Amino acid sequence: MEFSRTAKSIIYSAAIAFLAGIFAGAQAELYKWVDENGEVQFSDRIPAKDSQRGHDVLNKQGIVVDTVDSPKTPEELIKIREQERLAEIKRREAEKQAARDKALLKSFTSIEELVNAHEERMGLIDQSILVSKGRIRKHQIELTKLKQRRQGFIDRDMEIPDWVDENEFLVLEKIAIMEGYIREREEEKQELQQEFEKDYNRYKEITQRSFSAR
Repeated sequence: MEFSRTAKSIIYSAAIAFLAGIFAGAQAELYKWVDENGEVQFSDRIPAKDSQRGHDVLNKQGIVVDTVDSPKTPEELIKIREQERLAEIKRREAEKQAARDKALLKSFTSIEELVNAHEERMGLIDQSILVSKGRIRKHQIELTKLKQRRQGFIDRDMEIPDWVDENEFLVLEKIAIMEGYIREREEEKQELQQEFEKDYNRYKEITQRSFSAR
């Protein structure tokens, strides 16, 4: 029995529609949620009163294929943003630490080289402090001489010349500058020592971890 072209087209369309219906039925979704009373509910649609609640989407076999969370409260949103902010800070700190580690390993090929570099820097600072203390001693000798001259004028009941006061002021100023310089260098030494201890411990940690990973 033969069918006309039109009949074949009608039969083909009907078959497609039938199969589409079967496929749609097979893909029907089921929703699972907890209502305001704390009871678990199942349905092929979520009532309007529960639409703002979180729910699971299940397939025909009852397997969860998707989960939709309930809208966050303002307090929850604030907490989430704070967690994201802290996570971002932690990420940036990790990046900075990685950059410092890379620079540390690039600058020194061994722990001994790191120690030698630190001792050399500290030695240079100590030398500059020693030179400054020597200058202070010279200024103090000069100041002592000026005070003796002042006393000499006083002992002779003579007027103290202006240059005595001016020179004493200049010498005292120089001493104060040198003392300030020494304080700065001592503070620099403390900072360098703290930085060295951190670098020393970090270098050992990095190299030991790298060695253990081999």
